[in-house]
Amino acid sequence: MISGSWPSTATWTTPNCRNSAEQRLRWLEEALAKSDRPTLIAIHHPPMKTGVHFIDMVGEEWYRGISEALARNPQVQLIICGHGHMELIGRIGAVPVYMAGSTAHQLIAGRVKDRAPAFDPSRVAPVLHQWLGDVFVSGDNPWPAWVEEKRIDKSAGVDWAELKDRMRGSLKP
Repeated sequence: MISGSWPSTATWTTPNCRNSAEQRLRWLEEALAKSDRPTLIAIHHPPMKTGVHFIDMVGEEWYRGISEALARNPQVQLIICGHGHMELIGRIGAVPVYMAGSTAHQLIAGRVKDRAPAFDPSRVAPVLHQWLGDVFVSGDNPWPAWVEEKRIDKSAGVDWAELKDRMRGSLKP
């Protein structure tokens, strides 16, 4: 999920994942050349090595090529991906990469050692990627049904605006 007033344009056309790394990288370069505004890339397969051998089968040409494309396109602020059914955070150069866990099941896979994985039926909370005007902030964003009755302003019996002022103390605007 993406939140915030995001200034970039989006393209929903994606290359066929059966295309060669060269074809996918050419498509990415063409898409990035359309705008220099802050950009988020959403991609299925992790664009970086994960340490899980059977996920890291895309090939060195892809990893090297995407790193070079990002170096030429400083407007890219964040890459989000899935496929791995596990949460993993990394970087490609200066660009953060967030691989989300699955809302279906998690993959328990040996990182470093090449072992057969297992699946855990646990689900993860949805992740919110929020654009704050000049940077993305990412993290899970659970908002359970009971939250209204447990809010700190209600339990303190104090208006939220007043409680924020108290919490800020000397940092009040």
